[in-house]
Amino acid sequence: MSDSLANGQLMSTLAEAAATFVAIVAGFYTTKIFSIKSDKNRLDSSIKQLKLEKEHISLDVNYYKSEIQKIDDKELDEYVEEFIDELKNKVKTSPMVIHSKDDIIKYYKELSGNEPSEKVVRKIENKIESESLMEELKKLEKERKRLKYHEYVTMTPPLDNNPATRIIAHQEREKYDELVRNYQRGLSKLTRLEEQIESSIEDQKHLILPEHLIIGFSSFVIFAILGVIFPLTSQLWNPYVKQYFEPDLFYLILFGIGLTVTLAYIGIETFSVFDIKKRIFAKKGKNELAQK
Repeated sequence: MSDSLANGQLMSTLAEAAATFVAIVAGFYTTKIFSIKSDKNRLDSSIKQLKLEKEHISLDVNYYKSEIQKIDDKELDEYVEEFIDELKNKVKTSPMVIHSKDDIIKYYKELSGNEPSEKVVRKIENKIESESLMEELKKLEKERKRLKYHEYVTMTPPLDNNPATRIIAHQEREKYDELVRNYQRGLSKLTRLEEQIESSIEDQKHLILPEHLIIGFSSFVIFAILGVIFPLTSQLWNPYVKQYFEPDLFYLILFGIGLTVTLAYIGIETFSVFDIKKRIFAKKGKNELAQK
């Protein structure tokens, strides 16, 4: 009778211990999985929203850039046209001879006091090719010689070598300045959004779900069967168990097997998480070094 009572107390103790352990670990495990999944979904949603916002702002930035470029091109055309007119006037009224593009560039330097930008040079080249500028200059030179104009110095003010500043003289100045401000604000927003997206992606990498979910839940089920169900139903198995083992020792072994399987899984999963985080940090370090 005392043996039966002691055996019953042992089975009850084993079952309670196993049930408590499984409940705590499995509960924490399940809660953690749902929490990680929820955080991943939240970050996914946030990243999608940030990327959508970035796409809209990129469209605005491209529009502002295009409008600014149109005004700059218009100003540059007027700038070069003014220079060409002055060049023609100079050839027509003075003994200056233009034989090549280099002569035109040389006169540009004298007139503006600066080296021409690449855009200005390209515009001048286009004028030479599309409008037969060199032929027109030769005609003007012949006309000057025919009419025997005397050399004189025209009082033309120096050209401003920065076409963008010439917008001050136009009604488009306010529009241009507003476009530039919007463009700069858009670029700043894009930079912030890219940083937020990168930060969210980095946070997402650290939300690591267990690699072996099925094995994890299986280990809890095995422990529940070996450590809870078998001890609670020991009266059913004792007649068979007694033929080969001491019942108390048998159920203790089952409890130990279930506990070992569960702890082994927890250990493997823990090391796996640390290994993944180690690889993430190593990759991040390499990227930072590459950027430097």
